[in-house]
Amino acid sequence: MSSEAGSAETHDDGPWVGDACSLVEAFRAGARTPLEELEATLAAIDRSALNARSFRDDDAAREQAASADVGLPFGVCRWA
Repeated sequence: MSSEAGSAETHDDGPWVGDACSLVEAFRAGARTPLEELEATLAAIDRSALNARSFRDDDAAREQAASADVGLPFGVCRWA
């Protein structure tokens, strides 16, 4: 894993701060799971004072995160 991914992993109390490629690397290495990342992201949105969000379907997002195949290449959508 790159040093960027390593530094982003230290933010256990919030969502990923690195780029998308390093996040997938962390998923594949077992450092984080898609469901853990989703929960961290939803919690950050809930804590935000911006009040700038659209409709969220948290349950559907959790189902997708729980069944995510992080071994697939970027851009591959298995449900399409």
